[in-house]
Amino acid sequence: MAVEFDGWRYAGGKVFLNPSTSGSTIQALPTTTDGNTAKFVFVGVRNSIAANSFNPCAAVRFFPAGSSTSSAATTDFLVTSNEGHIFAVQGYDFVSAISITLGGVVNVSAVEW
Repeated sequence: MAVEFDGWRYAGGKVFLNPSTSGSTIQALPTTTDGNTAKFVFVGVRNSIAANSFNPCAAVRFFPAGSSTSSAATTDFLVTSNEGHIFAVQGYDFVSAISITLGGVVNVSAVEW
């Protein structure tokens, strides 16, 4: 049985981005169990530095192949370790993230309703 939260369930693939505060990291969006690019993704941030107790946060941007605006900026969608977000990403191919604070790893997981 798949894990569900509020009707959403994990749909197969996930990618991790380990961005820095000086530059963004880019990954292809995850695929679902049927091999298609995810239409919806859950994005969360976890602390990668166990000794620290702060809340890491990052900014994420989604973009299609061939886009000229592929690098995330600190003014894009903010995601923290306190809350995850679900994004509709149909029509996009990549995700980019930049750290606002050090020590965050961005998890992008395919989900479906």
